[in-house]
Amino acid sequence: MNAVPDYYPDVSRRLSQVLDDVGVNERTVNVRRRIGLLGESMWTLRDNVLGNNIKYYSFGSQTEGTTTLGLNSDTDVLGCYTDVNMIQDWGDWKQGKLNLLMIHDDAIPPGYCRLQVLRSDIPEAAEDLPDVHREYDDEGRVLMENTFIHHDMPKGAVRHGPASTDEDITVDYVNAFLCGSWPSEADAWKVRYYAKQSHNVHLIRHSVQTGCFLVPTGHSSSQNERLEWRISTSMAERYIMFNMNITQIKCYVLLKMIMKTFIVPDFPDTVSSFHCKTVFFVFS
Repeated sequence: MNAVPDYYPDVSRRLSQVLDDVGVNERTVNVRRRIGLLGESMWTLRDNVLGNNIKYYSFGSQTEGTTTLGLNSDTDVLGCYTDVNMIQDWGDWKQGKLNLLMIHDDAIPPGYCRLQVLRSDIPEAAEDLPDVHREYDDEGRVLMENTFIHHDMPKGAVRHGPASTDEDITVDYVNAFLCGSWPSEADAWKVRYYAKQSHNVHLIRHSVQTGCFLVPTGHSSSQNERLEWRISTSMAERYIMFNMNITQIKCYVLLKMIMKTFIVPDFPDTVSSFHCKTVFFVFS
């Protein structure tokens, strides 16, 4: 292996200073994070005062503090209905709530699930179709369509997949359900990540305790796209990013700069910040 050139350390220090000057420093990152967390608390409080059972979460580069001028990062806001009980096990059923059971089978693509409607008075499967957003599957189970929460799109917003975007303030808004337990499909991640981060047991434990979200969108090539819900671990991703040190944050921001400067202009819609983050998690 070739030796590292003598000038590399000096270039690295100068590059780090430039990133400091454009806002990728500990102080600015912490300010961005506090603003993001304060915003989600204010949105939640506002809706609770208005009588809406919704809890908001703020995700994306703005809240993580992994952005700077020129990257044009938007804000991802996810609103969860707190009066819906999402479960993966019948033992978690709750009386008096809309209970939805996550189900998986070979016909459902990885990373997705279907939601079976359960009765709210006793722990049994529902049998009736009270509205147009529910239908029977081939086994006679009552399933919730992902169109159930599409009607809450804010006024003036434009829909992009599961999200509605306000073009003026660059906010992507998504309605979703929150499941308090970690998705069984992602159990392999715990083992794989622990092998690399065994010194950060608390990081893995807390990430798993954040549960997962069910986003109202199906697989694009599925024949039953309207019955599928995408499993999202955005909360765990945010927690992991919050535990990155400033050197790791700078590397991630630099990776996004390279992507948007040299790849996106010639090959748009091929590589996104999500791909950069995935690569970053693998090699961090």
